[in-house]
Amino acid sequence: MGVIAIIFVVFVLVTLWRGVVTVPQGCEYTIEPFGKYVTTFQPGLHFMIPYMYGVGRKLSMMEQVLDVPNQEVITKDNAMVGVDGVVFFQVLDAPKAAYEVQNLEKDIRPPPTLVESTARQMKAERDKRAAILKAEGERRRRSVAIPTRTSSRT
Repeated sequence: MGVIAIIFVVFVLVTLWRGVVTVPQGCEYTIEPFGKYVTTFQPGLHFMIPYMYGVGRKLSMMEQVLDVPNQEVITKDNAMVGVDGVVFFQVLDAPKAAYEVQNLEKDIRPPPTLVESTARQMKAERDKRAAILKAEGERRRRSVAIPTRTSSRT
């Protein structure tokens, strides 16, 4: 009888331990019964059935800072400028951030292949502009250098 009582006491303690959820300030927890979203716990003390419900995602609702890698851009006057940036973002809807985006920070930052292809495209456009300007300059120089013939009969 003593072993059953000890097992029962351990079961009750584990149930109470897992059934009480404390959500810290600035966070929200999504609650899932068997893996499907049901509700969101706001900051504070909450109670749930531990064997049926579980905490899905723990999301920070505070403003976060994400460093954007250095990128080179071309201005309208064809000058290269290095741009470095910082993105401030804040999650406003916990279920959408948890279940509609796979990796929030990764999806905010552009992939390296996109940055590289954009840089290659900009370089190609810059080279094209330079070739056009060079051809225009040569054409103007030739038109000025070639005198026009005028026939004079006296």
